[in-house]
Amino acid sequence: MANFQTHFSGAAIAGVLSSSLFLSANVVSIHYFLACLCLTIIGGIFPDIDSDHSESIKIIFTLLALFFSTFSLIFVTNHASLLICIISFFSTYLVIRYGLINAFRHLTSHRGLFHSIPMSLLISILIYMLSHWGLKFSSLSSLVFGFSFLIGYITHLGLDEFYSVNFSNVKLKKSFGSALTIFSLNNIIGYSLLYIILFSLIFINPIIISNAILIKNLILKMHIL
Repeated sequence: MANFQTHFSGAAIAGVLSSSLFLSANVVSIHYFLACLCLTIIGGIFPDIDSDHSESIKIIFTLLALFFSTFSLIFVTNHASLLICIISFFSTYLVIRYGLINAFRHLTSHRGLFHSIPMSLLISILIYMLSHWGLKFSSLSSLVFGFSFLIGYITHLGLDEFYSVNFSNVKLKKSFGSALTIFSLNNIIGYSLLYIILFSLIFINPIIISNAILIKNLILKMHIL
């Protein structure tokens, strides 16, 4: 299994390459280059969020705490006093950064659902939804944001599998196959629920279907077809 520095570096390289490709293909403007790069890096460290004492879980929950505390501040700014705004910001931050993180640690296990292909797709779609429907970015830009995160996520899983091979003795370690997981019989309920949510987002919420032409155009702009 690759360490944090390897995952960070790998995601950064993948982010620079993919963001440059998006930019050169005129898929996104220069203003979104840094956003795509950051999302790829976040995706590259995200799977280790299920590792209780990893750097990833600390960084991810700090970012989540900052995001939602800022959102809560914006929400109450026009309706409350300065004191209430300050309390809202810091209470939201503390609940997520130190409360929710501990609950998450108890509910997850390392190399579980978060080290899987369907989870990478699910979170990427959620990023698309948040960006397009929540933050009002264009559908194309939101799609690129989700895809950037997915690139980082898959890079992480691929590196974990790569480091599960003992090249000196040309044999596989016990951890091989536990990163690029599609389904596991050890967690039938968890994966079943994961797929139900994933397919619901794809088919009930017209994210992918209504943007099928957009996705095709994105690929064409990247000169793959």
